[in-house]
Amino acid sequence: MKIGHKKKLVATTDYKLLAFTLFTVSFFSFFTVRPSLKIIATLYKERQEYERVNQVLETKITQVIQAQTNYMQALAKKKLLDETVPPDSQLEDTAHLLNSVSDLSTVNIDRVIIHPKQQVGLATIAINISGAGNFDQLIEFINTTYQSTRLFYLKEIALEKAEGTSSAAIKFNSNIETYYYLE
Repeated sequence: MKIGHKKKLVATTDYKLLAFTLFTVSFFSFFTVRPSLKIIATLYKERQEYERVNQVLETKITQVIQAQTNYMQALAKKKLLDETVPPDSQLEDTAHLLNSVSDLSTVNIDRVIIHPKQQVGLATIAINISGAGNFDQLIEFINTTYQSTRLFYLKEIALEKAEGTSSAAIKFNSNIETYYYLE
C-alpha cells in the first residue's frame, strides 16, 4: 500500500511545480516583459519625433546660414549704401559734391540753395540750382550729378532762353532732391 501512495504524492508535486512555474512565468511576464514592450513602443515613438524635430532643425539651420550669407553680402555693400543715402544730412558734403559736379561740367552755376528737413526716417533735402549754359553742357551737368555716389532725383527743370547771348545759350532753374536716413 505504501507504493501506491508514493505515486499519488509525486503526481501532486508535479502539479504544484507546474503551477508554480506558470505563476512565476506569468508574474515575470506581467512585471518585466510588458513594461519592456511599453518602453520599446515609447522609444520608437520618441525616435520618430526626434527625427522629425531634427529635420525641422536642419531646415532652420539652413535658413539661418542663408540669412547670415545674405547679411554678409549686404554688409559689404553697406558703405556704398551709406554714401548713397547717408545716415545724416551732411549738408556741407552735399554742397561740396554739387560744387565739384559743377566744376566737372562746363555749365555756369549761379545759385545753389539747400533746404534740409529734419525728420526721422528717410528724409529729403530739396536743392534749387540755377545756372546757364548750352544744352550739351546742361545734359553733361545732369549726367555728372546722377553719376555721383550720392542719390539725386531731378524733380523738375525749367528752361528759358538766355538774354543777350548766343542763340544756343539757355538758363535753367532746377529742383533736385537728395536723401538721408535719420534714425
